[in-house]
Amino acid sequence: MKNLFKILSIAIFSFWNLQLFAQGKLLEETELIEAKEYVSLAEALKTPDKVYKLNLGDQQLQEFPQQIFQFVNLQQLDMWKNEIQVIPADIGRLTNLQFLNLGGNKIKILPKEIGKCQNLLMLNLEGNLIETLPEEIGNLTLLQDFPLGGNLLKALPASIGKLQSLQNLVVWGNQLQTIPASIGDLPIVQNIDLSQNQITTLPDAIGKLQSVMIFDLHENKLTSLPKTIGELKQLPYLNLGNNQLTALPNEIGNMRFLQMIDLQTNKLTALPVTIGQLQNLQELNVTSNELKTFPETIGQLQNLQRLLASKNSISVLPADLGKLKNIRELDLSANNLTAIPASIGGLTSVQTLNLMNNQIAELPAAIGKLLQLKDFNISYNKLTKIPPELGNLQNLEILNLSDNEISFLPQELGKMRNLLQLHLKKNKIAKLADSFANLKKLQYINLEENPMPLPEIERIDRFLPEDAKKRYPKE
Repeated sequence: MKNLFKILSIAIFSFWNLQLFAQGKLLEETELIEAKEYVSLAEALKTPDKVYKLNLGDQQLQEFPQQIFQFVNLQQLDMWKNEIQVIPADIGRLTNLQFLNLGGNKIKILPKEIGKCQNLLMLNLEGNLIETLPEEIGNLTLLQDFPLGGNLLKALPASIGKLQSLQNLVVWGNQLQTIPASIGDLPIVQNIDLSQNQITTLPDAIGKLQSVMIFDLHENKLTSLPKTIGELKQLPYLNLGNNQLTALPNEIGNMRFLQMIDLQTNKLTALPVTIGQLQNLQELNVTSNELKTFPETIGQLQNLQRLLASKNSISVLPADLGKLKNIRELDLSANNLTAIPASIGGLTSVQTLNLMNNQIAELPAAIGKLLQLKDFNISYNKLTKIPPELGNLQNLEILNLSDNEISFLPQELGKMRNLLQLHLKKNKIAKLADSFANLKKLQYINLEENPMPLPEIERIDRFLPEDAKKRYPKE
């Protein structure tokens, strides 16, 4: 009997040794890159123990091939863009898998056995029909990249917080309504994309995401933000566009490393005064809100380069707006502005200025100080005259004065020797000064719908560049 027990023990020991030997070691990144990639199941089956990488993507597979489970050393499996609906529970046998790409299939359910693939570094499930994730997903503690976009997820499991190695959590285009508080337990996550969902609230725990660098929440149903968002002091990129936010918490001013914040298409009626504390902010997008003005503290944003505030209800601009010395693009189109403060002359770095579709009746002489300006659009306003100082803008390439009530253009505009396009449609201009003959680089001019007589048109046609595209009033 003892001999029989000894023989059985040796047999069991030998079996496990064979299993361990068969599975082999995990390849390092460089080794895995250099390993042969099999793209044919038939070819791979000839030497199953040597298959480390298998790519069966875009092969119109209807089912997950059972033969794959013969590849005990498999560490990279790509099944992208097939017609697979079911992932078998045996997926848990592929314990050496480091990269698993199941994106672009028709998978509805992910088996709980996926939690046994504890060497996974990347699990791609994008573009499927998955409605829920098993709690066992939390066992994948080495997982770094987890693309889940384009599914039907209504919630994330609480165990998501156990993914201590996760760096990229991408869940765009699902049906999420809430986010588990455990998301705050992800210590090194850098990229969180929860855009295009139905999220109405964020947990206070988001303030614990101290490593996040990109936080994308656009196209959700957020009506407010937790105060703890101000604890994301290292975050440089925040996208909150296309939500239903009516206000921002004052604590947003604590996000000192914020470089870009997108707030377009919300319901904001004002910005908090603390916005001025964002000393590293380079881009502020508040397009399509309900703002009536900016706080005076806007002038403290000394590193701001783009301020996009089109389609609001702004009627007055604070004088401190002129302190934005580094701004390069300012879009205030489609607002209710009736005047521009003289302080605008302080925007000495601005290259693009869009004031179209307002109620502006006059431009300040200080507009002539914007010496870096290249594109100036003030069409669809109520201008009756143009300050001669505008001619100082020697770098201007595009000037759009269309749809105003201008009857006279100062001769100083002829000094804009780099002008390429001049839009003057629908004004009251009957004549251009002789100095316009100096616009040698002009490529396009539109004078349609102006009361300009034929002799004047013929005179202009003679002195403007011959190859320029010209649109004149019709008789």
